[in-house]
Amino acid sequence: MARKAGSRTIMPFPMRVRERAWQAMRTLRGFDIGQLMSVAEIERSNATKFVRALARAGYLRMVCPANGRRGQSASYRLLRDTGPRAPVLRIDGGVYDPNTGTVHQRAEPFFERFVLRPGGRPS
Repeated sequence: MARKAGSRTIMPFPMRVRERAWQAMRTLRGFDIGQLMSVAEIERSNATKFVRALARAGYLRMVCPANGRRGQSASYRLLRDTGPRAPVLRIDGGVYDPNTGTVHQRAEPFFERFVLRPGGRPS
């Protein structure tokens, strides 16, 4: 079928890398960084940053930590599937969820709770 004169073909925008990673997480439910890299076609550094931020915000839980052997990375499970749109990492360390319109602040790790005094002891 021929197009009308003057009409344009509208190409949908390709999915961004973290959107592909989010869709892969929703599909797999349980995964490690290697699986996420192969399914979502994402680089290791980007996948690791995204996974760690989502884990700190409570979207993911580490099921099995890395055991130090080569090729054995930590495995994660998706806890909070809020919808099809990928969460967005914020500069302040929080995560914005466009599906719910909420911002999840970064959970404070245990070691950041203590402030060291000049002598090296926790306050």
